[in-house]
Amino acid sequence: MGSMLSKRIFNKHEHVEAFHRVLKYIYLKGKVNKRLDKYIGILLKLARDKGLERLVKLEKGKNSERINQIRVRHLSSKEISFDLGSYHS
Repeated sequence: MGSMLSKRIFNKHEHVEAFHRVLKYIYLKGKVNKRLDKYIGILLKLARDKGLERLVKLEKGKNSERINQIRVRHLSSKEISFDLGSYHS
């Protein structure tokens, strides 16, 4: 269990680092940005581009293993019954 948890944390860390590299070197062109208005504009462009990438992937019908796992968890969570009538405090 511990190794599985550390693997998940490591994978999330990799995703964060990859996102940071894209933001810093592609969208900010390696420069330091001190203006909040420009930074917000850059983040909006990044969000737009990521959304477009996602639409293309959906249109092609190819999903990564991670997306497939999320979809399976989502579908199984829809089957959970929440019967609040039987709960008494």
